[in-house]
Amino acid sequence: MAVIQDLPPKLLYHIVQLLSNNTRNRPQQRVCYLCSASLVARDWKAPAQRLLIRSIDTGLSCPFDVDGLLHRLSKPGSAEKLKRVRLTEYSWPRADEWWRLLGLLNGLERLDLVGGNSETPLSAEVFTAALLEDLKHLTLHTRISGQLPHLTMPLALTSLHISWGTAPNSVLQPLLADAPFLCSLDFKWWSDEEGPTSASELLVFDGIAPQLHRLSLVHDGGNDQTQKVPAVSDFLS
Repeated sequence: MAVIQDLPPKLLYHIVQLLSNNTRNRPQQRVCYLCSASLVARDWKAPAQRLLIRSIDTGLSCPFDVDGLLHRLSKPGSAEKLKRVRLTEYSWPRADEWWRLLGLLNGLERLDLVGGNSETPLSAEVFTAALLEDLKHLTLHTRISGQLPHLTMPLALTSLHISWGTAPNSVLQPLLADAPFLCSLDFKWWSDEEGPTSASELLVFDGIAPQLHRLSLVHDGGNDQTQKVPAVSDFLS
């Protein structure tokens, strides 16, 4: 009698992938599911591990082996399999480890850097052309310093999420200038941040304004910051 383990590897991979997609919006559950799937049978291990390596979220409430991950990604062909990465300062506090990981990556489709107000900003030099060229979704919610390396070709970026004050114009200007497909922009500032006080501070976004299909300008704070909002109105006008 035929059993599921008798299926061709490609079909088995597709089945595990479809089942894991049901937990796409619940990263912790997805990781637990794939870890469990890898233990069901020997033939399930390879497809489950391939799907696990496609997406990394260090913000999950589970032990994270930094050195083990870096060692695995340093093997030929491993880094190219990774497509989605979310790094959080709280579970990966050392900027040099972010640097080491990002330096190994290329071909990413989504990168989320979430770190609040870290005392050690991430150097913009880590955003190499190899890291950025295939990226479609980028979130910058951690402080970045320095200047973006020279980009030699247009980016595939379609969605950008940033927090006010995290990325200087030396990063934003070249990034936006080489993003002809960018159509979604999320711009956020918090209650304990200064926020934009005049439309001139938002001029960096003028060049991409005509191509946007979606624009979100959000102030996540109390009423004590409401006097800053007119700057956004001026920008939109």
